[in-house]
Amino acid sequence: MTKAPASDTITYHAIGHGHIDPVWLWRWQEGCEEIRATFRSALDRMKETADLCFIAGSAAFYKWILEIDPPMFREIQDRVREGRWNVVGGWIVEPDCNIPGGESFVRHGLYGQRFFRTHFHLTVTEGFNPDAFGHAGTLPQILKKSGFSTYTYMRPAPDTEMKYPYLHFQWEARDGSRVLAGCIPICYDVRPEELERRFYDLQPGPYRHPDQRHEMFFFGIGNHGGGPTKKCIRIIQDLQSDRNNPPICFSTLSRYYQCLLENLPADSLPVVQTDLQHHARGCYTAHSEVKRLNRQCEHSLVQAERWSTIGTVLQHLPDGGENIREAWETVLFNQFHDILAGTSIEAAYQDVRNAYGSVLLTTDKIRNRVIQEIAKRIDTTGEGRSIVVFNPLPWRITSPVRVPSSIKRFLGRFLSIMDDSGKEIPSQDIVGQQVGNRDLLFLADVPGLGYRTYRGIPLTGTARKQEGKQMLHVESGLLENDYWRICVDQHTGEIVSLFDKKNGIDTLERGLSLCVMADQSDTWSHGIDGWRVEDGRFQLRSVRVLDSGPCMATLRMIYEYNKSSAEIHLSLYRDIRDIHATLYLNWQECCRLLKIGFETRIVDGRATFDVPYGCIERVKTGNEEPGQSWIDLTGNGITINNESIPYGFSVINDCKFGYDVFDRTIRVSLVRSPAYAHHDPARVDASEPIRYMDLGEQTIRFALVPHSGPWQGAHIPRKAWELNEPLWLHQESAHSGDLPLSVSFAECGNEHFILTVMKMAEDDDTLVLRGYESEGKEGTVVVRFPYWNREVSFPVSPHEIKTIRVTPKEGWELVEELNLLEDKIKD
Repeated sequence: MTKAPASDTITYHAIGHGHIDPVWLWRWQEGCEEIRATFRSALDRMKETADLCFIAGSAAFYKWILEIDPPMFREIQDRVREGRWNVVGGWIVEPDCNIPGGESFVRHGLYGQRFFRTHFHLTVTEGFNPDAFGHAGTLPQILKKSGFSTYTYMRPAPDTEMKYPYLHFQWEARDGSRVLAGCIPICYDVRPEELERRFYDLQPGPYRHPDQRHEMFFFGIGNHGGGPTKKCIRIIQDLQSDRNNPPICFSTLSRYYQCLLENLPADSLPVVQTDLQHHARGCYTAHSEVKRLNRQCEHSLVQAERWSTIGTVLQHLPDGGENIREAWETVLFNQFHDILAGTSIEAAYQDVRNAYGSVLLTTDKIRNRVIQEIAKRIDTTGEGRSIVVFNPLPWRITSPVRVPSSIKRFLGRFLSIMDDSGKEIPSQDIVGQQVGNRDLLFLADVPGLGYRTYRGIPLTGTARKQEGKQMLHVESGLLENDYWRICVDQHTGEIVSLFDKKNGIDTLERGLSLCVMADQSDTWSHGIDGWRVEDGRFQLRSVRVLDSGPCMATLRMIYEYNKSSAEIHLSLYRDIRDIHATLYLNWQECCRLLKIGFETRIVDGRATFDVPYGCIERVKTGNEEPGQSWIDLTGNGITINNESIPYGFSVINDCKFGYDVFDRTIRVSLVRSPAYAHHDPARVDASEPIRYMDLGEQTIRFALVPHSGPWQGAHIPRKAWELNEPLWLHQESAHSGDLPLSVSFAECGNEHFILTVMKMAEDDDTLVLRGYESEGKEGTVVVRFPYWNREVSFPVSPHEIKTIRVTPKEGWELVEELNLLEDKIKD
């Protein structure tokens, strides 16, 4: 191991590396070959140079080598044992670190670390993601609980993209977890002809801590792989032999951090308590389809896992864990930063689409198997046809469900809906999915992670129960229930009043504004902070009542802009506070970005963004920011008679990730259409057959949540999960059975704790539960298993990600707390 010299001289650690994009300007098949070639080259160079070292991450890469070239894999194992080949990263790939959900990052660590433990008998401690375009502020907790102590990256660059105290600092999540972060100086790769100049460019070290005596110096050809070349190695050896140069040694990332900390303790470094942004802000929105499919797959996987677990415990069905694990690894691979960010070539996305399709088919099969097994055991004898509504989330949900018109084949044209107590509940015909037929809608109230059985009963006449305790009214340009009165401008199609009847507050100046922004940036939007120049707005073509009944009222607005069209269905319900909007977009504009805006009446608002397994508050600059399912603006509120009323406004969506907030206005980025893989300074030539992304149709669902008081009181994170994991309807024929008409298998009543995962453990038949504290509150979480009449409880701290083990075979007792690798946490 290299020791720090006695003087203030800096020792430079020449770290051999070959950055590999398995997909970018090429497809994954070519990426597979470049991994083989790079690893082969690194091994050959190590044979030639006794002290050369090499680092490589990404479990997916090693897995390919294991499958395709086992002898090479054994060579790598030998070099790892020698300490010259340093396994870093520990994740499946180097993913985008803004778009994946929190559980995806957990699975990167869980499955990646398990692979390296199995084949290399080590737990990777150096997190490594040099080329991702930003890093969520919740990552330090996930990294720490996945076995990592350091995190090395390159973007955002110091000064030009983010202000740094030094390139090394303690990175802290909101729960207090810390890892030692290191920003790679200048770049993660270098070509031979530039290597000597790079070495001298490193030496001024403007962001180097004054007590730092070691510096990392990455070398090797990258992006399409390559790694250290013979010429690179000779240049470094020449630099070593020049006595005028400071010390330089071949090294690894692990050895570098060991040396660094010998005279620069981590606790002496400054603490950074935020996310690491911004690079390539256009990537929050580029290629809508890959981002939508990723979100769908993430939610489908945790749903399938919950139902598979119920099937194993309740029905003794075979654990679907292996299929789920393979599906997860498919999703994780396609979270590679150049895939999920939307910056790859068009052909690559056909492969991605196929991969995501296989995942959704797998999860549908797993879920269907368990639902069919449960449904066949419910006593469904009686008049009519049973409609079993399943709730995938572990808390009670009241939400609209759509019964397809196919039920009328059995029961006739006119139906009423009865709940499990035999009471008729309001229902209504709505626009169907088949021309000439009407679907049926009713509001279902379903216990957590369970089901409730309703019945469709044929009516002798056409009368259906209409009465309700609440009012519901719709006419052209107006929607109203007991909670809200919404006025839509019949010239623009924008909301011009959203009146909170309970609090007597008009929350919006203007909303649902479809703003087309000029966008001449490349695919990444290099050098762009935000989009401020409007090219125009969608104009209203018509507004009319679409649905009106005892449950739901919907306005349909149709808009046009240039070659594009849009349709918004805005809905209110009689008995719930939800405001839902569905946007059907046909986008045909190149080099443009579309936003939907909500100009609120909130004064001195603070903007909070959903991020992976947490949230973050950001300054309202109007710059583009990454987020997950929701954004909130809460402030002193709305001024009435010179008195400020605390108030907030949240926008929840099912597939978007780019936002901006300025003054009182929230905007969500819906679609961008740059050319595929266009990187400055290349010029787009209109005479060439350039392909632009995101042209065509897409559907986006929103929930709008005005709220008095802070967003925590409205439990916005839970509402976001409800929008993204809706109730599931299953029709069942009549038969006897031993299961009751309504059951909850698991339920968490603590509204500030989001229980996301219920799975079988990786190594035994115990149960693993995981969730995150979403509102900054301390408390005791109680998870009930009503069907088995059991419960467990455990403490949770603000913003904590919590994993526990339960033994269903021993009375559902809480056994122990685990880290994210499912290891017992040492006392």
